[in-house]
Amino acid sequence: METASLFIPHLITMLSGTIMGFLAGLIPGVGLVILLFLSYPFILELSLFQLILYYLSACSASQFSGSVIATCSGIPGDSSSLPAVKEGNAMFADGRGHFAISNAALGSVVGSFFAVASVMILMPFALETISKFYNNNVQLSILTFASTMIIFMYGKSIFRNILLYLGGMFLASIGVIMVPYMVTWKSFIPYEAYPRLYEGLPFFSVACSLFVIPVLWQSWNISKSITANRLYKDIATFGQHIKEFFKHIGSVIRGSLIGTVAGLVPHMTTALASNLSYILEKRRQTKLKRYDRRGDIKCLTAAETANNSAAFIQLMPLILIGVPITTSEAILLSIIERTSYGIDYRQTVETGLFNELVLWFVCVNAICFTFAWPIVQYVNHIQKISLKKILIWTMIVLIFLVWYIGNRNMDGFFHLLTFFCLAPLGWLLRREDTIILIIGFVLQGKLTEAATIFYNIYIS
Repeated sequence: METASLFIPHLITMLSGTIMGFLAGLIPGVGLVILLFLSYPFILELSLFQLILYYLSACSASQFSGSVIATCSGIPGDSSSLPAVKEGNAMFADGRGHFAISNAALGSVVGSFFAVASVMILMPFALETISKFYNNNVQLSILTFASTMIIFMYGKSIFRNILLYLGGMFLASIGVIMVPYMVTWKSFIPYEAYPRLYEGLPFFSVACSLFVIPVLWQSWNISKSITANRLYKDIATFGQHIKEFFKHIGSVIRGSLIGTVAGLVPHMTTALASNLSYILEKRRQTKLKRYDRRGDIKCLTAAETANNSAAFIQLMPLILIGVPITTSEAILLSIIERTSYGIDYRQTVETGLFNELVLWFVCVNAICFTFAWPIVQYVNHIQKISLKKILIWTMIVLIFLVWYIGNRNMDGFFHLLTFFCLAPLGWLLRREDTIILIIGFVLQGKLTEAATIFYNIYIS
């Protein structure tokens, strides 16, 4: 049980994650992944519970605020916000933006709680199944399946995805690996000249050079000052918002169900949940001849509900078996492993950590719901911000953090050297989905260890 002495640190962690998540969702180009990089040095000292709480708070808050900016400005924070751009922004232009915001917020809360209820009901069965059947072979199969799904379902070319994934595994394998214990690539890696390479390449430097540079370049390429169609006005009472929401409760239920299932698809998660729910709901409304071309509130509500339902569900593989299925989870896992924590159901569920996390998650959603409407009033101020300036300062801060993180271990020069040596490669890969490379980098250790154990038992 949580003691009084831990309540304040946990509260600060939750509020910090929520605020940062709101900012990440409101500013296009600075999504949850970039947020984690910006937060990286400040969350390294957190406990396992606080790390997950910070991540879950930021993830939930970014879903709320992302739909706000997509609805008001027609600019998607990520692919899961596309339905809000299509339907929400059309409603905003039609003078119904207040109902678009309220239905998205209410649907997000219901979707989150639906996901929590589903997990709590299925948790005993999941734990029994994992404890009985989960072993090295199952872990190897899951890691292989997740990697295959990412390679085949994401990006522009399967062949290029394979090369990116293998490239990430290669970079992660530089140095001394523990299973099997060996020094890799001795024939062409200059270990003698740079002994620090025995310890491997620093993840933060690799990620900033090979992932952040392409992402910021892509955001720069489409950057512009945010503009809205019209000022936001809300003349409806709270009761009218609730009444309007319950008119579309069928869409909410359908979105919750879709999000709960789609949230488990590796790397697709919220984007798949939101867009699949939107497509199916639009098809249903069109068939019934009830689709509103001025912005359909049922389609928007279904998509936003599915989005937040998937945002909680997607965390379950990481919490139960330590396998990340999204970009941000892969980064979270790297932080967890850097701090020498382990993560699976024994550290999360059996210790009571998960039940405590659920209580805080309810609080996060209450806070996000409370502030989702008022924050719309400040969108007009956000519209005046130059996105290019944000991107420039983001890169400057991240370069400083590369040095700062390394310097904590008196190793700032090596971290900077790694970043600047790999930065040209990041620039060459600026049109690629290099998150596949980063996931390969993060999963290399787990895959190599599981494959080595399998080989020793069944083949050698």
